[in-house]
Amino acid sequence: MLVERRSLKASAISSTRSATPVLGLVFGGAQVLVTTSANDHVTLDDVEFARSLAREAAMFAGAVERVFHGLPNGPAVAGR
Repeated sequence: MLVERRSLKASAISSTRSATPVLGLVFGGAQVLVTTSANDHVTLDDVEFARSLAREAAMFAGAVERVFHGLPNGPAVAGR
């Protein structure tokens, strides 16, 4: 799905100690909320999922930055 830049938004919704964090992604009229399966309990699987999501998001951001700066998007280009 291609949407205008001004309609894209990502935000981490702060959590309280009794609730798990929520990541909100808004793409125009569509919204996705990412959280764990249980609202009151975080497991090791949840932590591993969150770390994997962060790694993938960092790789995506690096690829976008390389394209923005006109750099090749290959394995020889060091990521952050």
